[in-house]
Amino acid sequence: MRIIDTHAHLFDEVFAEDLEEVVSRALQNDVEKVFLPNIDETTVTSMLELCTRFPGFFHPMLGLHPTEVRADYGEVLGRMEALLQAGHSFIGIGEVGLDYYWDRTYYKEQQEAFRCQVEWSLSYGLPLMIHSRSAQKELVDLLTPFRTRGVAGVFHSFGGTVEEARELLSFEGFMIGINGVLTFKKSASDSDRAGGAGNRCPLFVAGSSPGQKERKRIYPTHIGESGGGLRFAGGNGCRTNIRKCIENVSWRP
Repeated sequence: MRIIDTHAHLFDEVFAEDLEEVVSRALQNDVEKVFLPNIDETTVTSMLELCTRFPGFFHPMLGLHPTEVRADYGEVLGRMEALLQAGHSFIGIGEVGLDYYWDRTYYKEQQEAFRCQVEWSLSYGLPLMIHSRSAQKELVDLLTPFRTRGVAGVFHSFGGTVEEARELLSFEGFMIGINGVLTFKKSASDSDRAGGAGNRCPLFVAGSSPGQKERKRIYPTHIGESGGGLRFAGGNGCRTNIRKCIENVSWRP
């Protein structure tokens, strides 16, 4: 069974010394593709170099992460959009969105930056990889005007309630992203939340490297644990859960 890790930042410097081993182990564990959401302007080069180094395995996205938005976001986005205009092989717009968990200093700037990148998604025909934390209302309010314009993508790393999931899935063309957070003890009910959002299976599984997992790095090979932590109606096992999620990656390259 092939596995696609839909969200990993393996261009992070923490993987620099043993990246070959990380990729080899992923391939040995049925991971055949890894999608790379960008972080900010400084990570674009390392991300694209990774895709060149491992063609067909890594696939890049382009976006400005909400926690990296500053007062000069307009200039940064202008330079980043030039890459889209140049015809690089980006498969999505991400990682983008809103994050008010730690800091609300750039509250309005985050929204303007996100709105701009949603427009990118429509202009260039690319799906969104959305990060949202402590910003459900703002996220829904911002996306509502785009509801009928064909915008689509993934709400990454969802950890909210059934009601919040249903609210997000009311946006046609979007799916919920589930990652290793499901395996944390305090998140024992998250899989039930996601599974209770509807009868269909609007879910992605992602490793979310290089986040912390019991104080260790997360690898694409941990994606099986995320899939195993997800309980669908009927009590399906890990491989069945992952297979259902893989079927949802309709915009894979």
